[in-house]
Amino acid sequence: MTISKNYNRLCAPLAAIFGLFTAYIDFLGGDFHLFITALLLIFFGAILGFMQPQKAWRWALIIGGCVYAVFLLRRVFDELSLNFLKAVPTFVPGFFGAYAGVFLRKGGFKLKTRKSV
Repeated sequence: MTISKNYNRLCAPLAAIFGLFTAYIDFLGGDFHLFITALLLIFFGAILGFMQPQKAWRWALIIGGCVYAVFLLRRVFDELSLNFLKAVPTFVPGFFGAYAGVFLRKGGFKLKTRKSV
């Protein structure tokens, strides 16, 4: 089994967990919840983009998609929820963070891996 397949098995659930955590923080609201949500999307996207740069678009879609899905579920059960298109921009910080992680990885900050014997 290659390292890439192991990272796929690790990164996909990790991206969903990060996305659901970010959606939970967004759901709590507060004065700066949009700013904090964007920072979390950038941070978590950068982590996953750094871990596996070949699939950066996938991690951004999963993280942003989780936030958007929770927003849609909230909209279904809460009629006083905000505008339907409010959560669409959540994909932008997710992609920005994921490709920032790719840039850091390709810029020389590589993870040390064990050499195969």
